[in-house]
Amino acid sequence: MEESGNHSSRHHHRRRKENFLDRFFKNFFNSGAKTAPSEQQGAVYPASTESATAQDEPHPHHHRRQQKKENPVSVYFWQRMEQFAQMAERRREKRKRQKYQREYRRGRKTERLRNHPVRIFFRELFSKKVRSYYEEPEKQKAESSRQRNRLVIFSLNSTCIYIITFFIAYLTYQVAVMFTASRWSINSALFYYEVFFPIGNNSDKWNSFNITIITFMGPFISLIMGIIYILFYVRKVRISGLTKLFFFWLGLHSLNFFLGAFVGGMVTSQGFGYVIEWMFMPTWLRFGVALIFLFILGLVGYIHTRYFLQASGSVYWTHKGNKPWLILAGAVAPWFFSIIFLFIVRFPNVVPQHNNIVIYDSVMYMTMLFPIAAMFINFYATTDSSTPLTKSGTRRINWIYVILFVSLVLIFRLGLNSGFYYLPF
Repeated sequence: MEESGNHSSRHHHRRRKENFLDRFFKNFFNSGAKTAPSEQQGAVYPASTESATAQDEPHPHHHRRQQKKENPVSVYFWQRMEQFAQMAERRREKRKRQKYQREYRRGRKTERLRNHPVRIFFRELFSKKVRSYYEEPEKQKAESSRQRNRLVIFSLNSTCIYIITFFIAYLTYQVAVMFTASRWSINSALFYYEVFFPIGNNSDKWNSFNITIITFMGPFISLIMGIIYILFYVRKVRISGLTKLFFFWLGLHSLNFFLGAFVGGMVTSQGFGYVIEWMFMPTWLRFGVALIFLFILGLVGYIHTRYFLQASGSVYWTHKGNKPWLILAGAVAPWFFSIIFLFIVRFPNVVPQHNNIVIYDSVMYMTMLFPIAAMFINFYATTDSSTPLTKSGTRRINWIYVILFVSLVLIFRLGLNSGFYYLPF
């Protein structure tokens, strides 16, 4: 007994190793299964609280592994280093993103400058084209000559239509003035250079109200007709070719007889200028409204550039590189020759009733340059791909417009030489 006691006292401090099956069943059934194998073998263990306590509790002299305490200075240092590394990574990514954006914008800007219509125009104008050995120069010359001939034909058609539409807009303007004057029993006569009132300028029939209404009615009707022509005829898809060009010039002339007439009336105190004088507009307001009206004229021309290109009916000349030549030959040249022609045809052979009427008309000729110049600087205008281009305006001269042009010039110059009198009811 003593020996066994010594033996048990010598080994009681050792902890019994737990079998892996006991651990498995304990975890699976949530109950202890340590004694199951021993009971099967017939082994009997004393159930003493001291031995259980000795087996469960570790020996007081058992050396546990102590965890090493971390240095707070080292922890703070490595945290700061991680933060610095993250900040450096974010800055590196930001620099890469900014560099990519700069290169992208620089590439887009270079591409736009390289493909700008003005650069293309001057590059093709002054650069020497290198011809391949296999090209046929005779065919190229024939095609270039054919396209130049078409451009000249379009320019002639556009000039005839420009003058025809001016006569129509001018007669609409003056007929509205004469009809309004007849409401106050005022006789009037239409000459090729002005509207003549036989009662004179000092008649008792004139007053501030009817002078303002009579002189305003002509520009007002022109404004209404110009809006109708531009919105309902120029933008209509079914109208194409020279017919679209006809309504295009007619709409611009009609708008000019309101917007440009204000500028001419401000300068000469004639026509629309009577409205300005009788409304007692201050000088700063006159110049401000005149600048706004000129800007509107330019804006109308800028917006409707693509309709002018559609009216040409030429795929070759509506290309970005050739478009300035089309506007130069189809709009600027007709305007220039038309103002010279109209100035000669409408110059009075007698002293007119209104002293500055020639200057008034000349200012209106010049204000038509604003929508034309706006078309010239609209480099991004293109023709609508859904609208078919008819080549009737560039293939041949339209003799119908030529005959109408000659007839209107003769009627206007010879028929209105002695005046057309409009008597009130």
